[in-house]
Amino acid sequence: MPGLIAHDWIEKIGGAESVLLSMIKTFPDSEVVTLWSDQKKILETLVQESNLRFLPRKARKQLALPLMSSFWQNFNTKQYDWILSSSHLFAHHIGSSAIGNGVKKYSYIHTPARYFWVPEIDGRLQVNSLTRAVSARFMALDKKMAQTSNSVVANSRYIASRIENCWQVEVDAVIYPPVDVYSFQALGQSGQLDVESNESWFASNGDFLLSAGRLVPYKRVDKAIEIAHHLRLPLVIVGDGPDKARLMTLAEDLSANVLFIGPVTQSTLGYLYRNAIAFLSLAEEDFGIMNVEAIASGARVIANRAGGAAESVSHGQTGFLCDPEDLFEIKELLSKATDIDPALAFSLVEKFDTKRFEEEVKKWITP
Repeated sequence: MPGLIAHDWIEKIGGAESVLLSMIKTFPDSEVVTLWSDQKKILETLVQESNLRFLPRKARKQLALPLMSSFWQNFNTKQYDWILSSSHLFAHHIGSSAIGNGVKKYSYIHTPARYFWVPEIDGRLQVNSLTRAVSARFMALDKKMAQTSNSVVANSRYIASRIENCWQVEVDAVIYPPVDVYSFQALGQSGQLDVESNESWFASNGDFLLSAGRLVPYKRVDKAIEIAHHLRLPLVIVGDGPDKARLMTLAEDLSANVLFIGPVTQSTLGYLYRNAIAFLSLAEEDFGIMNVEAIASGARVIANRAGGAAESVSHGQTGFLCDPEDLFEIKELLSKATDIDPALAFSLVEKFDTKRFEEEVKKWITP
């Protein structure tokens, strides 16, 4: 019988989707189920979607939240040997109503749902009378469902601690997410700026800071804009998301020299990583996949010392760890950025390669 991989939802690209792709490569005969997908096909694997995919795209997460756990709990898992969930919200609830039927359940946890467990870090869930009323119920349910797994693995030591504190569940291991470090090393050396409409901006501005990722409040891109403004340095922001309008207004109000470049090709991203003064990663990350990408590309990374970045960035060797609120410290670290040896930095992030992830996951799941 085949295995089943469960993933909360599939967006076009991101860290969680990279994990899912590596899981599918590791278990190519497995089936995949998700709440909804922006990609109808992942590799050669057809993806099963829930009826929640019919909800309006912009409102899915808010409207579907009360229904997500029910879908996962009641999904028929009897025909599978094992279930592997890739979960940052409720995917690890899958099959919980059918526990005892002999199906082994493995949970790879990106984080317990930040919306509920650490809203001080990620406040994207709109706080109103309804969410306040149901939050405690969701947390109790989430804790109960987390305890139905046969084995739980975290994507960093930082998240392992959060799992144990929130769910009172013992984590069996830490398996860091996969990063194609060799591809990014090559892109850092050969990547080209293929955004023709912005060539004049780069030609006239010279050295620049870089921020990249999904534009949501907890990523702290607003802090990168403030830093660039105070240091009078140009800033390139890669990515898109619901916080873009607010960030553009902030940049305009500060008269900061910011280029919102939107989503870019891997080639352009490699070029930007390599040629930036530094890559600013100021969120309290669960791990920090983009930090590893940047280091592999030859970037100098300045990351928030709080959170999982301390496991992906080695202070003084692959980059620097900082307090995002300490402008003086960041200015001092930027002056040291050229001290980073890209060759040494790459040797220290090779351990995060995709092949290592796939070997560790296979060993975890295969008896």
